[in-house]
Amino acid sequence: MKKTKLIFSLFFFSVIIFASCKNEDETTIKSIKIDLSKLTLKVGERKRLQATVEPENAIYKTLVWSSSNEKVATIDKQTGEVYALKAGTATIVAMTIEGLKSEACYITVIEPDVYIVGRVYEKNSTAGFVTLWKNGVSQRLGEAHYGSDYFSVFVTDNNDVYVAATTPDGPYEVATIWKNGVEQKLCNIWVNNQSQARSVCVAGENVYVVGIVQGRGAIWINGEVKILDRRIYPTEVKFVVCKTHIEVAQAITDMVTQSAGPYTAAGMGMALAAKECESLGKEEYDIDPRRTAGLLDIFSSAFQGIIPYGGQLLVAAGIAGISPVAIVPHATYSFLMIIFGVLAIITGRPKFKSDLQETK
Repeated sequence: MKKTKLIFSLFFFSVIIFASCKNEDETTIKSIKIDLSKLTLKVGERKRLQATVEPENAIYKTLVWSSSNEKVATIDKQTGEVYALKAGTATIVAMTIEGLKSEACYITVIEPDVYIVGRVYEKNSTAGFVTLWKNGVSQRLGEAHYGSDYFSVFVTDNNDVYVAATTPDGPYEVATIWKNGVEQKLCNIWVNNQSQARSVCVAGENVYVVGIVQGRGAIWINGEVKILDRRIYPTEVKFVVCKTHIEVAQAITDMVTQSAGPYTAAGMGMALAAKECESLGKEEYDIDPRRTAGLLDIFSSAFQGIIPYGGQLLVAAGIAGISPVAIVPHATYSFLMIIFGVLAIITGRPKFKSDLQETK
């Protein structure tokens, strides 16, 4: 009897042990894999590491993260996010709770790149050159305009480098940006005295440039014009984006901008018109870009001087205490500008050097 009980007990415990071993074999983590074996970060950057375990049906999948050098890089023990603190190396380890399995990622932390943009004067140069420095190594981007001291640089997460500055077009100012050294003029032809680029910023796929056109504040979004919708402001802050000069004209007609706003909007519209004209090609219409710029300047200035709601007439009328309409018939200079502008179109004068050379 005792022998039977002993055999039964041994059999019972053997079944339990066998079942436990089988269960442990099926549910215990056999391996850990981190998505990156090596990682380079700049000081201040963060990166989340992803770890997977085998088998997938393991019951206890919780991992413990640790860093071999927390002065260089720390690790969030719950999420696996690495934070780079200073230059150096560290080893990030993911380990099972019981410490039987582990996997490592080797971290290298480097100092961040330092970018500076400004002006460099050289011999026989009165305005200098727009220059970008990366970690002390200089790159000349283009000639700088002597009348502007505003320079801006922005580096995206993808390491695209944008620079904003003002370049010359003859004696005039042109708002200009560079992306990775490639130049783009925001006002391809000079429009009404000046256009300056003072700051650049990139958010997502949009490139924002803040500057000046005709002495007033302006903003470009991917080279387009953004106008605050005064019809709903200040109840709601919304902007109307214009891609062509026709859209700018329609926005002015719809009273999107009011008071002195149409003056600035018209200037931005002319900048877009100049940019559109450039794409038409000189060969197709035989119009020198400088002539286009000159005619735009003449007629915009002339009509600004005779419209009753223009800034100049409103100021003059306010000082004199009369209606702006009463001043219009006496705006002789503006009417003469229109007359001579029309004559310039009819006669094809003045001739530029390139026109004279082609005539010869």
